[in-house]
Amino acid sequence: MSRSRPRLLRPPSGDRLWTTRPDTGESVLLKECRGPLSAPCWNREGTGLAFGRLVRGSDASLRWEIVVQDAPDHQRVLLREPINGPEPNPQRIRGLTLSWSADGTTLAVPKLSPSGLVLLRATDGRVERTIERATNPRWAPVEPKLAYVRTGAGIEGGLFVLDTRQEPRRLADAPEEDRLPPPLWSRDGQTLLTFRRAVGPPTPETRGDRSELIQVVKVRVETGQVDSSVDLVHDTGKQGTLLGSWYSVDPEGDSLFYSAAIRGKSQTQMTWSLGKANEVQKPFNPYDESAYLGALSAAPGGRSVALRIGSGGGWSPPAVCDPQSERLIPLAPDDATRAEWAAQSSGERRIWSASQTRSASRRDRRRST
Repeated sequence: MSRSRPRLLRPPSGDRLWTTRPDTGESVLLKECRGPLSAPCWNREGTGLAFGRLVRGSDASLRWEIVVQDAPDHQRVLLREPINGPEPNPQRIRGLTLSWSADGTTLAVPKLSPSGLVLLRATDGRVERTIERATNPRWAPVEPKLAYVRTGAGIEGGLFVLDTRQEPRRLADAPEEDRLPPPLWSRDGQTLLTFRRAVGPPTPETRGDRSELIQVVKVRVETGQVDSSVDLVHDTGKQGTLLGSWYSVDPEGDSLFYSAAIRGKSQTQMTWSLGKANEVQKPFNPYDESAYLGALSAAPGGRSVALRIGSGGGWSPPAVCDPQSERLIPLAPDDATRAEWAAQSSGERRIWSASQTRSASRRDRRRST
């Protein structure tokens, strides 16, 4: 039986940054900003949270700031960069990613004017290196190596690895897409997962022409050799436009979650597979097949996956999903967000139980007294 299409309601104006314990729902509001915020990133110890924000000054000038939150009531601004030229698209800001080195000493952060990456010392914000026309940074978990992507006209694009003791080295091609996530390192730092485009067989949508595939590939860092690949989705060119692709691997490397959203496609699904054997467990959408799924983040052991629901152009509320049962639990840290979740899920799949709502409301009352 098909369900009616849910309507994602608009949130209060401005962006909010929360930290939440998914097991209890306990939440702390860290930052509320009238301008857009980037995706945040934790250091390995969980004692610092870094994010970017677009700030408008009293004279209407814009600046880009990189902030480290050391405690709920303590922030440090590591970088202030004036914005020259047009105001950046808020959705572009929200899609920017930062990465913290394994030893916690260095942050790889985006810069906007001109675009690229900056390596900052986490203690005092000293600039250690600048990489022009680079994006999607991700530090290796065991060594001082940084993976990133370079795209754009007039440069050699692709997937690069920078060993801080050597010059950058190009590993593989990379699609020139704005809506693809950073590469993922294996736990031993020997391989990287990344996206690539490939030619696939004809499909009904291409009317006999060969299609383009979006694949997740595993690349050896030392040689650039591709070990394995998983076909994610057929991008049908004129029939649809790629809105975004996302993937996440649990820390043990046992479970791979991925999803892709294509405008013009009536269904969007998340696929759960066993990352080591590439054995697909099942494709599913825990909310509604017309709703886009993105920003995937797998928990240890693949027991759950955090995600956002909705297109990149609108509000994308967060939730946690149990892939075994497909049960979806919204992350609703305040009464306003809970009310919007309740309104849009009325009559749909039961995703928020009365007992959970009551316990969350009691926590809010305790914090307000």
